[in-house]
Amino acid sequence: MIQRVAIIGLGLLGGSVGLALQESQPRVATTGYDADPSVRKQAAERGLVGTVYASAAEAVKHADLVILCVPEARWKLPHARWRMPCLSTRS
Repeated sequence: MIQRVAIIGLGLLGGSVGLALQESQPRVATTGYDADPSVRKQAAERGLVGTVYASAAEAVKHADLVILCVPEARWKLPHARWRMPCLSTRS
């Protein structure tokens, strides 16, 4: 059973997913992260997820499910791994 969901990317799509999850699954804890500090601030103020973290690693730390709501092109940028080291495929 999924008890904790992390959302990476709290813009229009991620924020909508967060709100929908909270409404339809109130017992599921939600966390989130966005690379843009102003988006994180707005997400926290609007309650788009239960807890907004300043790092992706913290947001996904205890998640049963991680939902990526970021454009695919962002993952191809050279800096993507250092921005989200928790999602690195390196051991």
